[in-house]
Amino acid sequence: MALTTISDTLYAPNGTLLETTIVLSWSTFTSFDGHVNPAGSLSTDVVNGKLLISLEPNDTATPSGTSYTARYSGSTAHETWVVPTSGSPIPLSAVRVVTPPTPSYLPPAFVSIPGVWDNTAWADAGVASVNGGDPKTMYQMVDVGQFTTNGFSSAVIVPVGATEQGANSFFAGIVNNSTGCNAVGYQSFAFAAVNNAHCWAANFLVQDAPGLTGVNFFGIEMNHNINSVATHVAGIIFSGASTVNPSSCSAMIVNPLGTGIPWQAGLASSDAGCSAILSVGKLTSGVSQSQVMQFNTTDGGSVNRLGQIFFNAAGELAMLPSIFTNSNQFIIDINGIPRAAPRAFSALPAASSALEGSTVPVTDSNTAVWGAVIAGGGANHVLAYCTGSAWHVAAA
Repeated sequence: MALTTISDTLYAPNGTLLETTIVLSWSTFTSFDGHVNPAGSLSTDVVNGKLLISLEPNDTATPSGTSYTARYSGSTAHETWVVPTSGSPIPLSAVRVVTPPTPSYLPPAFVSIPGVWDNTAWADAGVASVNGGDPKTMYQMVDVGQFTTNGFSSAVIVPVGATEQGANSFFAGIVNNSTGCNAVGYQSFAFAAVNNAHCWAANFLVQDAPGLTGVNFFGIEMNHNINSVATHVAGIIFSGASTVNPSSCSAMIVNPLGTGIPWQAGLASSDAGCSAILSVGKLTSGVSQSQVMQFNTTDGGSVNRLGQIFFNAAGELAMLPSIFTNSNQFIIDINGIPRAAPRAFSALPAASSALEGSTVPVTDSNTAVWGAVIAGGGANHVLAYCTGSAWHVAAA
């Protein structure tokens, strides 16, 4: 193994000899003599400005385009080093590059494992490695100043004119032959260990280059190929084992695509795509009321308005505007007849131009005279009509 030695004297901006530690990291590559260098890191101390380190050259490595990432202790900045082949020591300036090279990832040699997948070889399925990644490995970040640390990193570059039908940067599969095993093809977790931490169990990004046309983006696609009877299928399940109520929780949140760029539909189905686009269950087990469909808006200012649609405990479809209490629902009853629930006059909101045209059954009107202004405390059951300034008797 022929290494290249980097020897130099480094200075701080104030002219003094530099005192630091340089941490080098790299992706897996193979040297020209077939020596495999697994992805890893090492550190070297710079004492009294003296840098002295020997590294495997990048210019003869496979795949081409490999490099080292150098980080200096006490700094969040980093450098890219590309080490050339040299029989004599070279200065640091000979390995520093401004633009990192683009690696040309080459597929590793196929390996054959008889007796797997119905006695066919893994090579037939295009699997490249038996022990490509060890999921039990825990990686400790070596420098809190690092921009990103990846426990597992993979990339595939599809060349122009490629004839292959698909390319997977990461693929995981499992065959379950046991009824007592919960088989998961891919599992990821994130654990918050300090206050105010931010965690994503999974995060996906798709992005195109500017100026392209006809690009098709699919954030997540799940295909379900059902070939057995009595199979239960759920596209996405949100669940947990929480012990406390969070401050807020939403199973799904739709944010804009960009500033002023909304999604055309938060939830959409194709023709004949589903029997019910939305299926709503009970509020809690053991009760008859359903969960609510909730609508939020404002009055055009700072006042929030909330509206709900749900089936109440009587089996009636109820609509509950924010201006009324839960006992003052507008109902389509079990006979299919729409009606507003009767209420005492004191339960009505104050007449206003925003309510003009509203009609509400009142059970305690002081009058039944057509057109008279209503006050509570009586025994008349009337239909109240809001003129914008008062509630009037519309019918007895």
